[in-house]
Amino acid sequence: GPDSLALLLLLDSIKDGASFRLEAVHFEHGLRGQEGEDDARWCEGLCAKLRIPFRSLSLNVPENLCPGEGIEAAARRLRIEAWRKLADKDSVVALGHNSGDRAENLLLRLFRGSNSSGLSSMRHVQSLEGFTVVRPILDFSRTQIESWLKGKGHSEWRTDSSNLESDYKRNFIRNKLLPSINAEMPFAIEGMLQSLRTLEDDAGCLERMAEGCEAPPEPTVGFWSDLHPAVRCRVLRR
Repeated sequence: GPDSLALLLLLDSIKDGASFRLEAVHFEHGLRGQEGEDDARWCEGLCAKLRIPFRSLSLNVPENLCPGEGIEAAARRLRIEAWRKLADKDSVVALGHNSGDRAENLLLRLFRGSNSSGLSSMRHVQSLEGFTVVRPILDFSRTQIESWLKGKGHSEWRTDSSNLESDYKRNFIRNKLLPSINAEMPFAIEGMLQSLRTLEDDAGCLERMAEGCEAPPEPTVGFWSDLHPAVRCRVLRR
């Protein structure tokens, strides 16, 4: 897609000056048949042209569902499991999420009742399941990203047809809910992104407080009850 393509081109342009080795990883989820296989081959061809090492991994989501698990949750779990195997302590996983993805994630987490840490969980830099994730283009919209690509002479990329369907919760938010909100309140998306920035600051403060609060070997009820609820839940999670 345009986000992943822009991220790849950006990283390729700075890798020599920043002294890191770049490798592209493509996940084939096994959900779109021939279309998914064609996407993998297109990505492989592009990376060959750019002389960027490439690997494609088959996740086969339908055959690896846990009981009661949805497609979206299973795909995320399998990607994280794959990254844990691929990324060592010196590796950084760069993902192509944009500002629209972050707004969608905010609403998804809000509907699930998340606290500030959950609402701001899509961050520029974070530790995730034992490896480090960075999102270099998180502050840019899809429109800005596509405009940048065209300015660089890239007008072709892959389009995941399943993104146009609103069966999945994230797609419903992207295709129906956010456009309706934007039509009525054009300022809303930027307001949501500003709220995310302040929520991330608040969450970072509380997370740091929780990190400095070590539970004794045999914590008493009094120890837990003395903690502020906002700190207590984060200490318990740790």
